[in-house]
Amino acid sequence: MVTSGGRFAIFSAILSILRPGEEVISIEPSWPAYREFVDFAGGKIKTLGTTIENNWTPDTGQLEEMIGHHTKIIVLNYPNNPTGKILDKKDITRIVSLAQDNGLYVISDEVYSDYAFKGFTSLTHYEYDRSIVVSSFSKSCAMTGFRVGYGIADREVISKMARIQAIALTSVAEPMQYAALSAIDYSPAGNVKLIKERLDLISEKLSNMSLDFISPDGAMYVFPRLKGLIQNDAALVGKLLDLGVAVAPGSGFGQDYTRFIRISACQPKKMLERGLEVINSVLFIH
Repeated sequence: MVTSGGRFAIFSAILSILRPGEEVISIEPSWPAYREFVDFAGGKIKTLGTTIENNWTPDTGQLEEMIGHHTKIIVLNYPNNPTGKILDKKDITRIVSLAQDNGLYVISDEVYSDYAFKGFTSLTHYEYDRSIVVSSFSKSCAMTGFRVGYGIADREVISKMARIQAIALTSVAEPMQYAALSAIDYSPAGNVKLIKERLDLISEKLSNMSLDFISPDGAMYVFPRLKGLIQNDAALVGKLLDLGVAVAPGSGFGQDYTRFIRISACQPKKMLERGLEVINSVLFIH
């Protein structure tokens, strides 16, 4: 199903299968929209936290313990926003197995799958009948403003998602769909190489600042920890914005990540270097 951006694919999927009071498990740090969608649907969110010390790898044993009678969905996002983490195949296999054993849906947000710098296993690999895979042209084809995404699921789920989109939006604008059709014929390899080079640059500069971070396996971001230098990520983000540098506060991806910021690689190298110099100067002042 073609949707108005990957966001609407996830929204319509959650709205179509989640009932008030049912639970969704999300692995943090995570894109904040998942929680917003669950709240809107009247559901409850459970979060499985991961840590930089454990290389952002979720504890599947803890995940199993979190599954209860009211659990309906597990949400995955790999390559991850904001950490760039990619799960090993054994971890994905274990999560799918837990979903199968408990009759759960798995929503896999794979919008960054083309930006995978190590082996990536899509949920489609498992042919699980309660899987919903979401992606978008925004990242792979650099078509963010066109708002073209898509969802892959069984016919029953897609039928429900389609009804939600028809009520809310009618459909994705036809010119945008034609643009996406044209983009399919082009390889994202050049853009992927460019993003990887930028991420390497950011990682090098952050290493020189002695900040803790895990080199991303994919996606477009680096998620460094600020150590004892900064007490409030929001204050730091505001200060940087006053100086012309935009980063995302770690707290936006989970309440346990107030000592992190997300740095995007979606700018030219010279601009990234200038921005990182500003970040360094602000951290040094503190």
